[in-house]
Amino acid sequence: MRKALQANEPLHVYNHLARLFCQQQKMDKAEDMYRTVVKKYKQRRHSWMELIAFIMQQNRHDEARHTLNRALATLPKKEHVALIRDMAILEIRRGDVERGKTLFESLLRQLPRKGELWTAFAETLAKTGHMPDARDLLARAATVRMSAKKAHGLFKRFLTLEEKCGDQSGQERVRTLAMEYLQKDAASEDVN
Repeated sequence: MRKALQANEPLHVYNHLARLFCQQQKMDKAEDMYRTVVKKYKQRRHSWMELIAFIMQQNRHDEARHTLNRALATLPKKEHVALIRDMAILEIRRGDVERGKTLFESLLRQLPRKGELWTAFAETLAKTGHMPDARDLLARAATVRMSAKKAHGLFKRFLTLEEKCGDQSGQERVRTLAMEYLQKDAASEDVN
């Protein structure tokens, strides 16, 4: 291991070893390796998320939430939104769906114009079989005022999602929402 650490980036070596231990069902060693990574690289969000994902995979959800709180206390504020987003995605996929939705909703209340959060939330819901919730969410996102570039990206992702998981009526609904959004946006610019 010493040679590997000298010849390669130590973070990659530790993460690779942890994944190898997981594949070999040596969970104690894998957890020790993930905790070592967090100790050495505590300012990296991905280090914390690897540990949290491992803990959630072991069905220790309360411990994962406690680890999230430790990560939030350690990481700089600029990393908090991405960390909470990633935790919400993990909760929806592996933990408590309602808790994941609550985490996303709290982020959306704080940052309603961040289109990336809306699409990440909707795509996660759709991939986990909650397509009606994803549709409702994106329809709600269509009412939020945001830049034209963000709105375009949001509607484009919404349409792609409908093409993959939805039907023709859903695609038409997205096109209608996009046209209504453009008309409202044009009307508000005329007023100003």
